[in-house]
Amino acid sequence: MSTTAADGAGGSLSTPSYQPAGVGPLEQKHLRHANYRAVAIESQVTPTHRHIAVANGLGWGFDGMDGVIFALVSPLVIKDFALTVPEYRSGLQISLLIGIAGLYFWPWLADRYGRRTLLAINIALFSLLMPVVALSPTFSVFVIARSLVGFALNGEWSLGSMLVAETWPAHLRGRVISINRAAWCFGASLAGAITGIAAANWGWRTAVMVPGVIALLAIYVRATCPESPYWVRAQDRRTRVGTALRQGERVSE
Repeated sequence: MSTTAADGAGGSLSTPSYQPAGVGPLEQKHLRHANYRAVAIESQVTPTHRHIAVANGLGWGFDGMDGVIFALVSPLVIKDFALTVPEYRSGLQISLLIGIAGLYFWPWLADRYGRRTLLAINIALFSLLMPVVALSPTFSVFVIARSLVGFALNGEWSLGSMLVAETWPAHLRGRVISINRAAWCFGASLAGAITGIAAANWGWRTAVMVPGVIALLAIYVRATCPESPYWVRAQDRRTRVGTALRQGERVSE
């Protein structure tokens, strides 16, 4: 019986001799798009690489902005809903725990459905849910919406970091991810300005809604992000190995 290799045939993606026919059907489909080809060939940094880095940096920045805004408007929220500090703390703890779950859920889901699609879902959820938080009629609705925002946002920057790690050249990945994470501080600083202006003049609900509007600017960047070549090749390899096993062929390590 023939032996099926785990990795596809055909030349390396980083060499001029690379032939699309030598890769799996899913990657051949993605290779039709210029932004995927830009990251599949890792010999140089392209504008697509930069778009991915900017998208990830925005995710970290929104995380810093989101967390600090909610911290700064806490006294106004407590007053608006006529809460005690323990009541507010309990609601906050619930939202934080649900948000932490997003750190594990989204990467797990991304291994099944890809990075790019879930990034688009994350940005849409974050953008749509921030106004829901701002318009919450009760504290219970506020906690639920705030929990979902954290759940979505934690997936956004974690998936963005995965995409950077799987597309940028190896010698630059650590540097780019570190720079991206530093964007959290810029988001936190911007949150202070937003809160100081919006909350002081129009109330905490307006201040909370602002990040949702700003997040819409990331849609353009998300649209330029291709799927991870690592994930695409893993899916093709899984399909190839599964087919070989069903046909009774041996599969090499």
